[in-house]
Amino acid sequence: MLVEQEISQNLMRRNLTRVGWYHSHPTSQSEPTIRDIDVQHEMQATMAATHPAIGLICSPFDVRDASRTESVYSAFWVAQPPEAAEQWYGVPMRLVYNEMHDQAVQPDLIDDMVR
Repeated sequence: MLVEQEISQNLMRRNLTRVGWYHSHPTSQSEPTIRDIDVQHEMQATMAATHPAIGLICSPFDVRDASRTESVYSAFWVAQPPEAAEQWYGVPMRLVYNEMHDQAVQPDLIDDMVR
């Protein structure tokens, strides 16, 4: 079984829904690259029938700012390019969000997420 299939089954078993994807930019800023925009566009197209999708990029270290001691996260979605502009990329749109601890999240789910 693929890891993604296992994750999907675990989410379904808990009545949870995937809302997007994430990855890191280990040594640069957390701004979306052209590849990130492509992946987000694909994710939005794939998940559009059931719910919105967001992208999350983590930047744990930025070589241009050695004084930074905490990771930086950027959440985004991609606005579609005009239909007449097939060669254009979508425009990444930053999402503003708040973090909060959900008391309903069980410890075994947290263990699954960090494994």
